Amino acid sequence: MNPTRRPRSPRPSQRLLWISAQLAIGVVALIAFAAHGDGGEGVACLAVMVASIAGFELARRRGLSVAAMLTGVGDERARGHYRAANARTGELMAYVLAVWAIITTAQGKTDHTLLAVVAAYAGLWCLNIARSAIDARGGVGRLSA
Repeated sequence: MNPTRRPRSPRPSQRLLWISAQLAIGVVALIAFAAHGDGGEGVACLAVMVASIAGFELARRRGLSVAAMLTGVGDERARGHYRAANARTGELMAYVLAVWAIITTAQGKTDHTLLAVVAAYAGLWCLNIARSAIDARGGVGRLSA
């Protein structure tokens, strides 16, 4: 064993999780399109996902910091930019979903799927706020301190 190499972590890397999530989205889209008789659109969607993964990996390996920031994989600065961008995007989506639900309900076209998405989004937001508060205090045991 090379003494200069770090031992591999048993946990998957953030990069591997990102690639797996992208591929899973492409496969789910392929299955959904194929189930409705439009397998060609599903293959196109999966191809776009694979192409984006390949493009980001190529850019990351060439040292382009923008690719690291867009994927959230990289040094602490890149991860910080990624988290900040996700927070802003999440906030925007909260407003879009809420306004969309209010408008469709006001028009008398209540969409229960949309309302369920809004409720799930609100619940996840509350859980993430609680998690951030716990992390900021140093863990669950110090939350009441």
